[in-house]
Amino acid sequence: MDRNKHVMQLIKKQSDFYKENVGWLFPSKTKESELWQETKEELEEMLEEDDPVLADINLMDFSDWYLRYSQYVWVEVIDKKLQKKAFSHGSWCGYKSIKVRAEVGRIKKQINISFSSGKLLYCWSNLLLSGWYEEAAEVMKLALASTKDSDDHGIMGEGGYSLDAFSFFLMELYCLWQKKSFYRNNFRHPLIAHPDTPFIYDEVLINWGTKDLQQVDDLVSIMADYHLSRTTEQDEDTDEEDEDHFEFSDSDYRLYPFEILAWLKIRSLSGLPNPDQYTHPLMNQPLAEPITDTPLPRPTNHKETNQILDLVCKHYPTARL
Repeated sequence: MDRNKHVMQLIKKQSDFYKENVGWLFPSKTKESELWQETKEELEEMLEEDDPVLADINLMDFSDWYLRYSQYVWVEVIDKKLQKKAFSHGSWCGYKSIKVRAEVGRIKKQINISFSSGKLLYCWSNLLLSGWYEEAAEVMKLALASTKDSDDHGIMGEGGYSLDAFSFFLMELYCLWQKKSFYRNNFRHPLIAHPDTPFIYDEVLINWGTKDLQQVDDLVSIMADYHLSRTTEQDEDTDEEDEDHFEFSDSDYRLYPFEILAWLKIRSLSGLPNPDQYTHPLMNQPLAEPITDTPLPRPTNHKETNQILDLVCKHYPTARL
């Protein structure tokens, strides 16, 4: 794989994606994005019907929009202040979406409700990168609990669900960092389901606390190569379902190596050194730049989020939101 060529192709693809979606996904110079307007209309309908059933989904829709917008403004508008603001709103909405789903599940005694592992660990990474460590710990606790029996307090579904390799990596990494453990046997852990196939993150986990900067750069390159290899998209010209799953093919993930940034953040929090520059080209483009000046301000006055949380609390007064 030609790393530079692959990254340049992704940058071009992402730039085309931004240009094609101004007005729909992203605001133009004269009006809000149509998707933002639709998301607000869905919220208004939910408030009018006084029904919180889709509250968690609506919050995640806001989260997805803000996080996508944060990437857009940093790459296309090149406004770091606006990028941080949008990123914080996206991370906060994602966190509150998970809280709503978990709390309603707890109250209704329906804990395991199949929250996507990829989305859950993506949200965790963004909380960590925002500098919101308590919120990140809450989300990881839910993720780890999901690996136990189905009557436990997890929110990723019944035992046996297959999780993305990066999800397992981040869970294993967190446990090494915080000296915790989780139950692997109920889930198709790559180390258990495919014992004869090397786990792509094995070497990173073994050496996660290395002080050798050259080794850190080498490990980053291993992860970045894997990230690039999993950006391949399904062939749209065939009706056959692709049995393989490319976890970084989504436009939000292609150039955003959040799993690598999460590892580097944990190293920094542990007092370990990280290189100032990286060899791999994926780490030398805007979406790989770490968020600085953390913790970011928590957007607790976000109107739409508060409207959704008020509606949920109205119907579930004991919800801890």
